[in-house]
Amino acid sequence: MDKVMDKVEFNGFEPDNNLKGAISRTFDIILGSAPSDSEPRARLQRTADGFKGFLRLSSTQGVFSAEAHGREAAEMVSRLRDRIFEQ
Repeated sequence: MDKVMDKVEFNGFEPDNNLKGAISRTFDIILGSAPSDSEPRARLQRTADGFKGFLRLSSTQGVFSAEAHGREAAEMVSRLRDRIFEQ
């Protein structure tokens, strides 16, 4: 899980173990469907009304990115996953 967390920047808060697990599972799901050379990066930020996140997946097939908001951090992570899969 630490290898995954190295690819995530947290601004304004420290993630708990539940959020770290949600992020790790989300990366596993995304990378399971992505080209083998994909490199994910994420930035998660606490805002006045919840959380905002940005996810970028770079590969030789192209760059895929998503932005999402949510009242809860795990909700926002799920939305990032859904938006990546919409592309």
